[in-house]
Amino acid sequence: MVMRKVAMVAALEREVKPLIRTWRRTDREYQGCHFRFFENDSTVLVCGGIGEQPARRATEAVIALFSPEVIYSVGFAGALNATLKMGDILLPRQVIDARDGSRVDTGEGQGALVSFPSIADPRQKSELARAYSAQAVDMEAAAVARGAQARGLRFAAVQLCAVRGRASLDVEACGGTGAKQCARLECPLPPAGNSRARSQRPGDGEQR
Repeated sequence: MVMRKVAMVAALEREVKPLIRTWRRTDREYQGCHFRFFENDSTVLVCGGIGEQPARRATEAVIALFSPEVIYSVGFAGALNATLKMGDILLPRQVIDARDGSRVDTGEGQGALVSFPSIADPRQKSELARAYSAQAVDMEAAAVARGAQARGLRFAAVQLCAVRGRASLDVEACGGTGAKQCARLECPLPPAGNSRARSQRPGDGEQR
């Protein structure tokens, strides 16, 4: 088994294209599913597809095949407030699953990223911002966090923000504006104190 210190899970290859342009590509199967991995030194990245289930399967595959120490959820997110501009990079302290309100504390960064089961329209984005005090919304980070938590691995998220109020993520615009930032994106190991992804569910004392 090949071992990599850092694993990154993205939805679409075009989200991370500037980052992986020169990385080595390998195609492998895990539990009957085909995955494309991109490797560079101690880092491996997999693009699992859009949504919770593809993200979960990709997370399980990269853990089983590469035995990483830390898992990152990376890609595009929709900004939920005016403080984030297109191309800004968000490192959230909390990742929230909108389906049940459960939260994962990454142990680093600031603010909150909420994962929603579908592409959020402007009304839904406003509701998510109000309900969870979140700065951005995506569709996969909570699933990646759960996968890391199930294996006792460290977890963090790095998201490139799109514009608030769009009905969907503007892939072309965000890719153009944020390409240089994505190309120099760095994913250092979370602090040693964050030995495992820690989750909270509503009623466990979290603040909204």
